[in-house]
Amino acid sequence: MRLLTLEEALDWSAVDYLEAYRRHVNPGLHRIYRSLGMNELDVVRAQGTKLHLRGGRVITDFTSAGGILNLGHNHPRIVAAERRCLDNQVVDALKIAPHRLQAALAENLARLLPGPLGTAFFAVSGAEANEAAMKLCERAQPGRTRFITTEGGYHGKTHGALSVTRSEDFADGFLVGLPADAVTTVPYGNAGAVETALMGGDGEVIAMILEPVQGQGLLVPPAGYVADVVRICHDHGALVIADEVKVGLGRLGSLFGFQRDGAVPDVVTISKALGGGRRAMAAMVTSEELFVRAYGVGRKAALHSTTFGGLGASCAIAIEALNVIVDDRLSERAAELGAFVREQLDELAARHGSIVRGIRGVGLFQGIHFDFTPVSSALRKRKQLAGLKGSLDSLCMVAIVRALVDDHDIVAGFSSSDPDILQVLPPLVVTRDELAAFVDAIDVILTRGLRKVVADFAVKNLKELM
Repeated sequence: MRLLTLEEALDWSAVDYLEAYRRHVNPGLHRIYRSLGMNELDVVRAQGTKLHLRGGRVITDFTSAGGILNLGHNHPRIVAAERRCLDNQVVDALKIAPHRLQAALAENLARLLPGPLGTAFFAVSGAEANEAAMKLCERAQPGRTRFITTEGGYHGKTHGALSVTRSEDFADGFLVGLPADAVTTVPYGNAGAVETALMGGDGEVIAMILEPVQGQGLLVPPAGYVADVVRICHDHGALVIADEVKVGLGRLGSLFGFQRDGAVPDVVTISKALGGGRRAMAAMVTSEELFVRAYGVGRKAALHSTTFGGLGASCAIAIEALNVIVDDRLSERAAELGAFVREQLDELAARHGSIVRGIRGVGLFQGIHFDFTPVSSALRKRKQLAGLKGSLDSLCMVAIVRALVDDHDIVAGFSSSDPDILQVLPPLVVTRDELAAFVDAIDVILTRGLRKVVADFAVKNLKELM
């Protein structure tokens, strides 16, 4: 049996690797990518906000790979840090002694986070960090039996994380980790509902988990919400987990989302951008007091662990990523550029009020909320679209995404749970000109007439959509 070499894999033709992806990775995703036009993007390298395709075409990335790329693709300092680790043969897997780079990364996180948040556990994904946070809280709160989560909240797709995820039917068909009666769901942004849930079972709630801004539907809570939740939960002896996986590390214009309210949660989970766009990296950070309460200092200290958490090079890159965010003032940059693009988007919404319901978001995490009802109603009357799979809202959004790629060399994304919201999620190194070009592109598409854009796309891709 002969295997592909690395050289062959790097030079594999688009036809061959796409067929291999369809057969061996995920046929459903292959189909979705094809309808979005992404299968035609033969990306050979990436830098900053740009994707460079075979043949010379350049695409601007407004997805940040779902929040991974706060520093952009292949940031020079991150690449240099990675090379330094390789050149110095830095030990990656060390399980027999403390790792200096784990200690250094934990030290940096403690310096950046407020108050008692200074003890870190490292993992490789946001879901894993949230699982670690939930287990820590369970151990630290013996005798308590329930978690509180929010409508529309997203915390991952592993069994435990799915138990508190409410943004879509991701749990359908699965035996999730926690019994249904062990999780209470409350409306997002309503601190009074949290207090009601706590009073309904006083002494039972272990912790509440929430996102400072929801990463799927881009809901921004009222000012003071997170601080109110922390105060109310603490009044009832419950802990608070702040899920900063998508919105943390500068995205919202502050280093962490909970800082917008001046709140201090009991546990913070961080991932995505922590890996500098080059490594799978996550952290759960809590207080030493809470960690010791959960796991002690003896044989239970390793009761929760993970094989690949805190590898040496991953910690090194995370150390450098945090330094880049601080040195380049990326939080402040996100606040400034976020205000700039929000003004542009608000003007866009005013010009296209019949199709744009409004703009939502904070910093460089904005969303265009469309009203596809008029377009969907018209499309339902077209005979050639009878039997169309999926929602017409999704079809409308896919048509917009495809027009951005085909006509404007921009990639943007949306959540399947909220197919009427186009997410504006560029790397924090994006420029004003790139932001303005994105808004101009949306303006051109909507001025052309969304009904025509969607109908043309649907007819052209009937085979894929049926």
